[in-house]
Amino acid sequence: MPNLIKEYIDITDQVKHLIEPKQIVFPSSYAELFSSIAHSKEIDITPEQLLTHEMLDERMVRYVVTLSECTEEALIAIETSNQEMLKTVMLKAKQLQEEVESLQKIVYEDTLTHTLNRKWFDDKLLDHSKIKLRECGRLVMVDLNRFKEINDTYGHIVGDKVLAFVALKLKEL
Repeated sequence: MPNLIKEYIDITDQVKHLIEPKQIVFPSSYAELFSSIAHSKEIDITPEQLLTHEMLDERMVRYVVTLSECTEEALIAIETSNQEMLKTVMLKAKQLQEEVESLQKIVYEDTLTHTLNRKWFDDKLLDHSKIKLRECGRLVMVDLNRFKEINDTYGHIVGDKVLAFVALKLKEL
């Protein structure tokens, strides 16, 4: 998987280089370029497929293995009343918790605006058993009128900057 990820990054870099001089890039154009370069490298994948792949597989497997080991060790430590082993399990569990929190940030934070994304909204707010809207602080949903015109006129790079600026200003409120 790591070599394939490196290939995806290389393809993405090539596409970015090709689209950089263009003022407007439509998703279909990006997809065609990506697929074309991937095909030339004999990689049969499209950007849409790439987005659905679990790019965090390697980390997730490591976390699951660590969690499994911790669980086994904890059970043994509890059965044998081994306090030293329990302390070791506790340390591993805390490290794992920190790593999971960093993963949650990757999953739930929009990389452009550094705000919580739709997945967070769906997972955390819409699941009433976990959290209630009034206990969360602020929730701001914004529809930028004619934002498509900004992207179409000035390009997605400028559009991204507008989104980041709006998010920054909303955070200041």
